[in-house]
Amino acid sequence: MGLIRDRLEMSGRVAVVTGGGRGIGRGIAEALCEVGAAVVIAELDEELGPAAELELSEAGHAARWVRTNVRDGESIEAMMAETISRHGRVDVLVNNAGGMFRAPALDISERGFLAVVNQNLTSTFLASRAAAKAMARQGGSIVNIASIAGMVGHLDSVHYASAKAGIIGLTRSLAAE
Repeated sequence: MGLIRDRLEMSGRVAVVTGGGRGIGRGIAEALCEVGAAVVIAELDEELGPAAELELSEAGHAARWVRTNVRDGESIEAMMAETISRHGRVDVLVNNAGGMFRAPALDISERGFLAVVNQNLTSTFLASRAAAKAMARQGGSIVNIASIAGMVGHLDSVHYASAKAGIIGLTRSLAAE
């Protein structure tokens, strides 16, 4: 039977991967390229983003880095506008960008809590909303990366678990709409 990507064909499709410069996001960007998608690497890091674009481009893939701060709605809107201007569409959004730091709940400041929620949950909403506006005309798919932490919780990560639980609820609500 093989891997699922062996059965996918995405030539002519445009995918955006937030946090596509490293880790899981980088792997997702590469896999989407390998099945024929043009991939926009929405990444803030000015070393990782261009490096991912270069590596994928040198492998013969259509990949482009767009500097994107997922904590900033204007930055997300600008990235989507650039994607649509360049490619005429967006077919897939993978909300992958996220992060956390470990700390007991009693030691997390309000600022620290909100930073993790914004990095994970708010960014997922903002990017989904921006992509959905474009997809409303032609259809598309939004994939949100959550975590088991959002279902069962984890020690020293109340902020992260809360954000990931929020992503699960957000995904269900967006699907219902």
